[in-house]
Amino acid sequence: MIHEIASGKYESRKKNVLIEELVKQYLEYSNVNKRYKSYLSNITSANALLKFFKGKRLNEIHPFMVERYKKERLKTVKPASVNRDLACLKHMFSMAIVWNFAEGNPTKKVKLLKEEQRDVKVLTREKEKELLDALGIHHNSRHVKDIVITALNTGMRQMEIFCLLKESVDFKNRMIHVTHTKNWEIRDIPMNKLY
Repeated sequence: MIHEIASGKYESRKKNVLIEELVKQYLEYSNVNKRYKSYLSNITSANALLKFFKGKRLNEIHPFMVERYKKERLKTVKPASVNRDLACLKHMFSMAIVWNFAEGNPTKKVKLLKEEQRDVKVLTREKEKELLDALGIHHNSRHVKDIVITALNTGMRQMEIFCLLKESVDFKNRMIHVTHTKNWEIRDIPMNKLY
Protein backbone atom coordinates (compact mmCIF):
# COMPACT_ATOMS: atom_id res chain seq x y z
CA MET A 1 0.00 0.00 0.00
CA ILE A 2 2.89 2.41 0.78
CA HIS A 3 4.23 1.84 -2.74
CA GLU A 4 0.74 2.51 -4.15
CA ILE A 5 0.53 5.80 -2.23
CA ALA A 6 4.01 6.88 -3.41
CA SER A 7 3.24 6.04 -7.04
CA GLY A 8 -0.23 7.63 -7.00
CA LYS A 9 -1.98 4.32 -7.70
CA TYR A 10 -3.73 4.42 -4.32
CA GLU A 11 -5.65 7.61 -5.12
CA SER A 12 -6.48 6.40 -8.63
CA ARG A 13 -7.81 3.15 -7.13
CA LYS A 14 -10.46 5.20 -5.30
CA LYS A 15 -11.66 6.52 -8.65
CA ASN A 16 -11.82 3.11 -10.33
CA VAL A 17 -13.95 1.07 -7.90
CA LEU A 18 -17.13 -0.23 -9.50
CA ILE A 19 -20.40 -0.41 -7.57
CA GLU A 20 -20.28 -4.21 -8.05
CA GLU A 21 -17.04 -4.39 -6.04
CA LEU A 22 -18.47 -2.23 -3.27
CA VAL A 23 -21.62 -4.39 -3.09
CA LYS A 24 -19.52 -7.57 -2.89
CA GLN A 25 -17.36 -6.18 -0.06
CA TYR A 26 -20.34 -4.68 1.74
CA LEU A 27 -22.35 -7.91 1.74
CA GLU A 28 -19.35 -9.77 3.17
CA TYR A 29 -19.15 -7.08 5.87
CA SER A 30 -22.92 -7.27 6.48
CA ASN A 31 -22.82 -11.06 6.80
CA VAL A 32 -20.20 -10.83 9.56
CA ASN A 33 -21.37 -7.70 11.41
CA LYS A 34 -25.17 -7.64 11.17
CA ARG A 35 -28.01 -9.84 12.28
CA TYR A 36 -29.12 -12.44 9.73
CA LYS A 37 -32.41 -10.66 9.00
CA SER A 38 -30.58 -7.38 8.33
CA TYR A 39 -28.11 -9.21 6.11
CA LEU A 40 -30.99 -10.66 4.05
CA SER A 41 -32.52 -7.19 3.77
CA ASN A 42 -29.15 -5.85 2.57
CA ILE A 43 -29.03 -8.56 -0.13
CA THR A 44 -32.49 -7.52 -1.38
CA SER A 45 -31.51 -3.84 -1.45
CA ALA A 46 -28.13 -4.56 -3.05
CA ASN A 47 -29.77 -6.54 -5.88
CA ALA A 48 -32.18 -3.67 -6.59
CA LEU A 49 -29.37 -1.10 -6.46
CA LEU A 50 -27.17 -3.16 -8.80
CA LYS A 51 -29.91 -3.30 -11.45
CA PHE A 52 -29.84 0.49 -11.63
CA PHE A 53 -26.19 1.38 -10.91
CA LYS A 54 -24.43 -1.62 -12.52
CA GLY A 55 -21.23 -0.66 -14.35
CA LYS A 56 -20.95 2.70 -12.58
CA ARG A 57 -17.80 3.71 -10.78
CA LEU A 58 -18.35 5.11 -7.29
CA ASN A 59 -17.15 8.58 -8.26
CA GLU A 60 -19.73 8.62 -11.09
CA ILE A 61 -22.67 8.19 -8.72
CA HIS A 62 -24.07 11.59 -7.70
CA PRO A 63 -27.17 12.81 -5.81
CA PHE A 64 -29.24 13.40 -8.96
CA MET A 65 -28.60 9.81 -10.07
CA VAL A 66 -29.76 8.57 -6.66
CA GLU A 67 -32.91 10.71 -7.05
CA ARG A 68 -33.54 9.02 -10.41
CA TYR A 69 -33.14 5.65 -8.70
CA LYS A 70 -35.81 6.64 -6.16
CA LYS A 71 -38.21 7.62 -8.96
CA GLU A 72 -37.66 4.39 -10.92
CA ARG A 73 -37.85 2.12 -7.87
CA LEU A 74 -41.13 3.73 -6.76
CA LYS A 75 -42.76 2.31 -9.89
CA THR A 76 -42.53 -1.20 -8.43
CA VAL A 77 -42.31 -0.92 -4.63
CA LYS A 78 -43.61 1.17 -1.73
CA PRO A 79 -41.73 4.16 -0.24
CA ALA A 80 -40.63 2.07 2.77
CA SER A 81 -38.75 -0.34 0.46
CA VAL A 82 -37.10 2.54 -1.39
CA ASN A 83 -36.03 4.02 1.95
CA ARG A 84 -34.47 0.70 2.97
CA ASP A 85 -32.52 0.68 -0.30
CA LEU A 86 -31.37 4.26 0.29
CA ALA A 87 -30.30 3.46 3.86
CA CYS A 88 -28.32 0.50 2.53
CA LEU A 89 -26.68 2.62 -0.20
CA LYS A 90 -25.86 5.34 2.32
CA HIS A 91 -24.16 2.85 4.62
CA MET A 92 -22.35 1.25 1.68
CA PHE A 93 -20.83 4.61 0.79
CA SER A 94 -19.96 5.30 4.43
CA MET A 95 -18.04 2.03 4.48
CA ALA A 96 -16.53 2.81 1.05
CA ILE A 97 -15.01 5.94 2.59
CA VAL A 98 -13.65 3.91 5.52
CA TRP A 99 -12.21 1.35 3.08
CA ASN A 100 -10.74 4.12 0.87
CA PHE A 101 -12.93 3.14 -2.08
CA ALA A 102 -14.57 6.59 -2.26
CA GLU A 103 -14.00 10.14 -1.12
CA GLY A 104 -17.60 11.23 -0.57
CA ASN A 105 -21.12 9.98 -0.01
CA PRO A 106 -23.61 11.03 -2.74
CA THR A 107 -26.57 9.97 -0.60
CA LYS A 108 -25.93 12.61 2.09
CA LYS A 109 -28.07 15.21 0.35
CA VAL A 110 -30.79 12.78 -0.73
CA LYS A 111 -33.94 12.84 1.40
CA LEU A 112 -35.89 9.75 2.35
CA LEU A 113 -39.44 9.41 1.06
CA LYS A 114 -42.45 10.00 3.27
CA GLU A 115 -43.94 6.70 4.37
CA GLU A 116 -47.52 5.89 5.18
CA GLN A 117 -48.15 6.11 8.90
CA ARG A 118 -49.15 2.76 10.30
CA ASP A 119 -51.97 2.68 12.77
CA VAL A 120 -50.62 1.57 16.11
CA LYS A 121 -53.02 -0.97 17.51
CA VAL A 122 -53.13 -1.12 21.28
CA LEU A 123 -55.02 -3.91 22.99
CA THR A 124 -57.74 -2.79 25.37
CA ARG A 125 -57.95 -4.43 28.81
CA GLU A 126 -60.86 -6.50 27.53
CA LYS A 127 -58.90 -7.73 24.49
CA GLU A 128 -55.88 -8.56 26.68
CA LYS A 129 -58.13 -10.62 28.94
CA GLU A 130 -59.65 -12.39 25.91
CA LEU A 131 -56.16 -13.22 24.61
CA LEU A 132 -54.94 -14.57 27.95
CA ASP A 133 -58.16 -16.54 28.49
CA ALA A 134 -57.79 -18.07 25.02
CA LEU A 135 -54.21 -19.07 25.82
CA GLY A 136 -55.39 -20.73 29.01
CA ILE A 137 -57.93 -22.78 27.11
CA HIS A 138 -55.92 -23.69 24.02
CA HIS A 139 -52.40 -24.12 25.41
CA ASN A 140 -51.32 -26.57 28.07
CA SER A 141 -47.92 -24.90 28.23
CA ARG A 142 -47.50 -22.23 30.90
CA HIS A 143 -44.47 -20.94 28.97
CA VAL A 144 -46.57 -19.60 26.07
CA LYS A 145 -48.75 -17.60 28.45
CA ASP A 146 -45.63 -16.26 30.24
CA ILE A 147 -44.16 -15.12 26.92
CA VAL A 148 -47.38 -13.32 25.95
CA ILE A 149 -47.64 -11.65 29.38
CA THR A 150 -44.02 -10.48 29.10
CA ALA A 151 -44.66 -9.07 25.61
CA LEU A 152 -47.84 -7.29 26.74
CA ASN A 153 -46.16 -5.70 29.75
CA THR A 154 -42.81 -4.72 28.23
CA GLY A 155 -43.38 -4.21 24.52
CA MET A 156 -40.45 -6.53 23.85
CA ARG A 157 -40.17 -8.23 20.48
CA GLN A 158 -40.41 -12.01 20.18
CA MET A 159 -36.67 -12.39 19.49
CA GLU A 160 -35.81 -10.21 22.50
CA ILE A 161 -37.89 -12.42 24.80
CA PHE A 162 -36.56 -15.69 23.34
CA CYS A 163 -32.95 -14.51 23.80
CA LEU A 164 -33.36 -13.47 27.44
CA LEU A 165 -30.96 -15.12 29.84
CA LYS A 166 -31.57 -15.73 33.54
CA GLU A 167 -28.89 -13.16 34.43
CA SER A 168 -30.64 -10.57 32.22
CA VAL A 169 -33.58 -10.37 34.63
CA ASP A 170 -32.86 -8.37 37.79
CA PHE A 171 -35.76 -8.90 40.19
CA LYS A 172 -34.06 -6.95 42.98
CA ASN A 173 -33.85 -3.72 40.96
CA ARG A 174 -36.90 -4.68 38.87
CA MET A 175 -35.15 -4.33 35.49
CA ILE A 176 -34.85 -6.49 32.37
CA HIS A 177 -31.52 -6.06 30.59
CA VAL A 178 -32.15 -6.63 26.86
CA THR A 179 -29.04 -7.36 24.80
CA HIS A 180 -30.48 -8.98 21.66
CA THR A 181 -32.33 -6.08 20.03
CA LYS A 182 -33.28 -5.34 16.43
CA ASN A 183 -30.67 -2.61 16.03
CA TRP A 184 -28.12 -4.07 18.49
CA GLU A 185 -28.69 -1.29 21.03
CA ILE A 186 -28.67 -2.65 24.58
CA ARG A 187 -31.52 -1.33 26.70
CA ASP A 188 -33.05 -1.73 30.15
CA ILE A 189 -36.80 -2.18 30.62
CA PRO A 190 -38.36 -1.58 34.02
CA MET A 191 -40.67 -4.28 35.35
CA ASN A 192 -44.21 -3.37 36.30
CA LYS A 193 -46.16 -4.63 39.33
CA LEU A 194 -47.15 -7.89 37.60
CA TYR A 195 -43.60 -9.22 37.99
